[in-house]
Amino acid sequence: MSKRCKVLIVGENRSRSVALLDKLSMNYDVKTVNDISTVHRVHSEFQPEIVIVDSQLYDEDSAHSEQPFSFTGSAIVYLTHVDSLEERLRVYEAGAIEVISAQENCEEVLAKLEVIEQFLAEQRSLQVECQQAKETSRHFMQEASMYGTVLHFFRGLATCQFIEQLSYFVFKSMDSYGLHASMVIRDDKDLYFDNVDVTVSPIERNIFDLLHTKGRVFRFGNRLILNEKNCAILIKNLPEDDEVKIGILQDVVAVIVEGLEAKYQDLKRYKTLVDVLEEINCSMAGVAEKAASFDARFSETYGNSVHRLNSSFYTLGLVGDQEEELLTLFEEGLKSMMFAKEDLNDVHVLMQSVADKIQALDITTESLREPPQDPPDDGDVELF
Repeated sequence: MSKRCKVLIVGENRSRSVALLDKLSMNYDVKTVNDISTVHRVHSEFQPEIVIVDSQLYDEDSAHSEQPFSFTGSAIVYLTHVDSLEERLRVYEAGAIEVISAQENCEEVLAKLEVIEQFLAEQRSLQVECQQAKETSRHFMQEASMYGTVLHFFRGLATCQFIEQLSYFVFKSMDSYGLHASMVIRDDKDLYFDNVDVTVSPIERNIFDLLHTKGRVFRFGNRLILNEKNCAILIKNLPEDDEVKIGILQDVVAVIVEGLEAKYQDLKRYKTLVDVLEEINCSMAGVAEKAASFDARFSETYGNSVHRLNSSFYTLGLVGDQEEELLTLFEEGLKSMMFAKEDLNDVHVLMQSVADKIQALDITTESLREPPQDPPDDGDVELF
């Protein structure tokens, strides 16, 4: 059995109230109030959906004409005794949503109340939908704000030049979410950071190691750890009893740890490339030095060898043709060594070409020695 609509009849004329009560009692849960001093108490206790007020309460000679009653949460319908435009305007200004004429029969009154019921049902439905829309909009705005922070995080990562600087931008994002977090970067030696306690306790370091192989996402209690190959972030204060927000935070932090891992590998590749460039520069200097040394030694050795060979002809007792042939063979053997010098020069030219191409990428060791800097401030411009 469906719940009947509650109707409160307010008026000082008892007989008129009883007559209206008789018309409505078969279809509605009706209560009347004739003692005006108890109106607010009865309304608060009864909590009717519809309040029918006798318009004569607000006549000019009435004691209530200056202070109309307030019926919060109920639809107000006025019972009028004069069906005129002026009367309708007066009750409309008083907050009525409909009027009932005292001369209307039972069927007409019930029909009007049925329309009012439909109106109230639609109003409640719209209020619920509006509240749901506001709640959905609030969640969307929260998500937009979170993802806006992620965009700022990635923009900050682009300015990082040191592995140690990565923690600054991670914790800047965690602070904006109100999260207490720690992180590890597994470099040549493990680097640990915490945005509240600064240092990471031995047991927490052990937890990072133990959970490194337990999957990309691992949740225990109000804590959540997200693992990548070389990085991990541990959230220590997940929201309580808000699985929707926890899910959003998990998605957001998962994106952050992915970006952290990618930037770490990028910095490692960058450092490796710089080390290779330094080795190439050192190798080029060594090749140039050896080429110059080879040239000097060859010139000296060639001159001394030719001189000694010419001097030895007096003691060897060779005929002219033999001396000429021996000298030719000796000179050809020494000159063939010049090809080794040319090969050495070719290697130097090739290495110089590689170095020039790398330097064209503006990769220098000086850029790694500059102090880290924050990303430029956008002032009042926000993405979300």
